[in-house]
Amino acid sequence: MLKETGKLVYGLEYNQQMYFDYTVKPLTLADELKALELLEDTGLITDVPDAEKAIITTLAYWAQQLHVPGIEPENLSVEFLFNNLASEDYQSILTSMESLRSKSIAAGRSDPAASEKAESNEALK
Repeated sequence: MLKETGKLVYGLEYNQQMYFDYTVKPLTLADELKALELLEDTGLITDVPDAEKAIITTLAYWAQQLHVPGIEPENLSVEFLFNNLASEDYQSILTSMESLRSKSIAAGRSDPAASEKAESNEALK
């Protein structure tokens, strides 16, 4: 599976220690359903401005995709990220997500079988 690693500028404080290294992975369907369920069950995006809603929704997805060595995955919650992730570090993770997407697109283009399938799908349209 594709992954992208990075370093946070300000880091995340957890159990009185700072953590800077992270890895992001693509969002699976199961991860997306978990994130959507979390948003619905907790009401985190009810009665909040659109800009805040967008950030919280992004953090719900990232809570499924983000790995920080030393912080247990269940502790990388939306609330934890919302209250502890600096704006510049948010941008760093966002850049890593875009890089991961670019790698995925490039990998698909370099696969001759995938290219042939895409071309045959286009021909069918």
